[in-house]
Amino acid sequence: MDIAFKEISPSDQIMIRTQNSEYRFSVINPEERRGSLTGGSLGNQQREAVLAGVLSGGTNNFASDVSGLKTGSRAIFYLTAQNGVERLITSIITGLRRTESGEKHREAA
Repeated sequence: MDIAFKEISPSDQIMIRTQNSEYRFSVINPEERRGSLTGGSLGNQQREAVLAGVLSGGTNNFASDVSGLKTGSRAIFYLTAQNGVERLITSIITGLRRTESGEKHREAA
């Protein structure tokens, strides 16, 4: 299962499992794909983030996709930083789970 950005609502929680880590993106503003991100290299540190899109394709031929999160791709986040903005690109996504604000779960392996 993929998660289309147009389906994301305020207060949704998106768990992104990758080859190396697990991230949690808590949605604040779905139209801007803005929220807070924890996990992976961030550990328990919560950072304001924008989910910019995904990179998909072969090892040398990556294309950007802004329609949603997809297993087999890599998520791109922009994080607020002390002196500007940092970019975080996940390893390849192996699973996605969305907890909607009404507590309904959707999962993909």
